[in-house]
Amino acid sequence: MTDIDVQAEPAEEAAAAQDGSRPSLVDWQGQLLASPGYRALALQDRVKRMGYVFQGNVAQYQSLVAGLQNPGLRRSRRMSGS
Repeated sequence: MTDIDVQAEPAEEAAAAQDGSRPSLVDWQGQLLASPGYRALALQDRVKRMGYVFQGNVAQYQSLVAGLQNPGLRRSRRMSGS
């Protein structure tokens, strides 16, 4: 082991990596991106982000509806300067 606790590659693995019998990082990335688990996690993340956007839109919509349903409240806010 080296001083940073990383084991050096054995000679056979280093030779296999050089002759191309080991898949490249691009191949590994393609397999990962195509895996069902990765796609499920990516979909969950996308749904979560859309949820945050909808929460903000709903809050603005509720504020607008409240102002339209109670026009006196909007008038009194304008008169008071708020």
